[in-house]
Amino acid sequence: MLEGCYTITLQTLLGSKPGWLVLETGDTDLQGVLTLLGIDNPFVGGRSQGDEGEFSGVIRTLFGKFDYTARVRIEGDRLLAWLETPRGKMTLIGQRSPLPSPDQNSDDLEK
Repeated sequence: MLEGCYTITLQTLLGSKPGWLVLETGDTDLQGVLTLLGIDNPFVGGRSQGDEGEFSGVIRTLFGKFDYTARVRIEGDRLLAWLETPRGKMTLIGQRSPLPSPDQNSDDLEK
């Protein structure tokens, strides 16, 4: 089942970036929020089937924004994802986790 909160690491050309991924499902619909560098990037209109899903969105950074399409697979409590972007392919790995508290940000993940 895809639904849940995951502590994630996105492998980029500029190194590993920690964050959160929250996935919500309804039948075959998939939506959620990808949080990187303390910036929430919500998405809707994704599709899910069992332990796999696909969604698209926009990642905003301090240096601009870019579109992506993600393919996600869950293996137990582990999340594996591959993002296709104009900047190349990126790998995202994660672990199922409780939802972060409202005052927690990506800087806390690096401690």
